[in-house]
Amino acid sequence: MTTVIFMGSITISIASIIRVNPIPLLMSEAIMSGVGGMATLVGDPPNIMIGSAAGLSFLDFVVYLGPVAVTLGLASSLAFRWLFRSELAHEVEDPQGLSALDEKEALRDSTTLKKMLVVFGLVLALFVVHHELHLLPSEVAIAGASLALIWIRPNLLEVLNRTKWDVLLFFAGLFVIVGGLEAAGVLKIVADWIGAVVLEYPVVALLVVLWGTAVLSAIVDNVPFTIAFIPILLNLEQLGANVFPLWWALAAGVAIGGCATPIGASANVYVVSLSERSGLPIRFQDWLRVGIPVVFVQLLVASALLYGMFQLM
Repeated sequence: MTTVIFMGSITISIASIIRVNPIPLLMSEAIMSGVGGMATLVGDPPNIMIGSAAGLSFLDFVVYLGPVAVTLGLASSLAFRWLFRSELAHEVEDPQGLSALDEKEALRDSTTLKKMLVVFGLVLALFVVHHELHLLPSEVAIAGASLALIWIRPNLLEVLNRTKWDVLLFFAGLFVIVGGLEAAGVLKIVADWIGAVVLEYPVVALLVVLWGTAVLSAIVDNVPFTIAFIPILLNLEQLGANVFPLWWALAAGVAIGGCATPIGASANVYVVSLSERSGLPIRFQDWLRVGIPVVFVQLLVASALLYGMFQLM
């Protein structure tokens, strides 16, 4: 989501200057951010949760899911080229305003930038070695955020005014729904069913987790869904099942499935909100027209890669 926050505003500005439709660009950026996010521990919030619960390190994600993310990114690029062929068919005008832009004028506070780069570098370094220091990824993240707030001391009212409260309330509602499913025992039923499949047919279970989590995280945002699914795998581990491959299937599934709908991932929700404020809203059906075929291609490629990985384990 952080990537889309940066790139989304830049994309709309450049698209308005060169007079192109920003919707294909925004949707591609949101989907590709989800694909790329699966490659590292800190690339996507579900990865941090999975890494903390399963004891997986930063390098584990790079080794096991890095190649998967790169391959899916290439496959997704080909799918975008086909799905957006009509939007990309015309020539882009030679813009005078784009060459006149001065990036130095956009930098209003170089001192704050330098401080944030120091904090950012420190947090990244700690993410790489957190396993050896016996620190949880969440502890590293909150420590970095606290250090930044103490060092920079931003204006509190300005921070509160710029917070996307509509997006936060949306996710709060999803958390309530997932909590209701857990209290009703739905998650336990799913855990028992998957547990029987894992013990009898481990390869089938791998594909069930990959495709099942992808479908469900397209309906329920992948962050609360991951929170709900982690206890299921932990319960399976206590039953003696080999859940190590399933952690990677879960991480890949929620990242891929979140691309299918505009409510499937935090980045998607933000992009839709950004498009509405820009006067070119992305409709639900417009997203499905692109998201569903792209996700289907990604799942086919991921299934082959994870199956090969499972055979090598």
